[in-house]
Amino acid sequence: MISISALTRITSAQLISTFNHAFSDYIVPVNLNSFILKQKMAQENIRLEFSAGVFDDGRLVGLMLHGIGEVNDEPAAYNGGTGIIPEYRGRGLVSRMYDFLKPLLEQVGIQKVLLEVIDTNERAISAYKKVGFRRLRMLDCFKGEILHPVLVPDPGVTAEVAPELPWAQLPSFWNYRPTWQHTIAAARRGHGPLKYLAIKEKGQLLAYGIVNAGTGRAVQYGVHPAHRRRGLGRLLFNSLASLGNPRITVLNVDGEDEQSRQFFQGMGFECYVRQLEMEWRF
Repeated sequence: MISISALTRITSAQLISTFNHAFSDYIVPVNLNSFILKQKMAQENIRLEFSAGVFDDGRLVGLMLHGIGEVNDEPAAYNGGTGIIPEYRGRGLVSRMYDFLKPLLEQVGIQKVLLEVIDTNERAISAYKKVGFRRLRMLDCFKGEILHPVLVPDPGVTAEVAPELPWAQLPSFWNYRPTWQHTIAAARRGHGPLKYLAIKEKGQLLAYGIVNAGTGRAVQYGVHPAHRRRGLGRLLFNSLASLGNPRITVLNVDGEDEQSRQFFQGMGFECYVRQLEMEWRF
């Protein structure tokens, strides 16, 4: 018998097993383990009491993870992963999980849910549209390997790992609004395996980056508009790569940001997948 309930009583092993089974035929390879799960839950603020599971006689056969926080000072939830194992698909379980979760979210003042979905995943897009999600923007995901060292562009410019960053200043470095898992709040929550890199000149911050040094995933980056076209972007990513993994991944670059697209392509990075950011207001 199929039932829906919160994920508060499942073990990490159950969650990992079902997640990996559900994503075993996914467009992009997914392999969750206990370390990655712990980091994901911290960085995205995943709350199991606002996450749903599909159970068949006690067996977890589908799940929907949600992070809780704010977007533009408005309470919001973030769908950090929805997966249903193959033999249970096509039964309207995404809608059923949201039917279960919507009252729980409303009780804590949340009336907005965000997510990203690969643009060729038509089954998932259709399921989300049936719930009420609408498209916000297209997002590009890049990856590439830093093969050659980059010289410091000017004497006096330094690139160093920093214990903290001037968080209030960082939005002025951006070209676009970051997605949920790349916000300042996410970067601060996930500090454990993340490295903060600051490029400075005479004590002034010119550029910065935040990276998971093990996976090479760039969480956030920026060059101050007044200091662009000095080679600081290349120095930044070369420095991020030198912290651990030379193969860097940059997820969810706004598809309308032609400047960033040209920058990554100029470094030889590949746009390997595109995603839709979607929003449901209720």
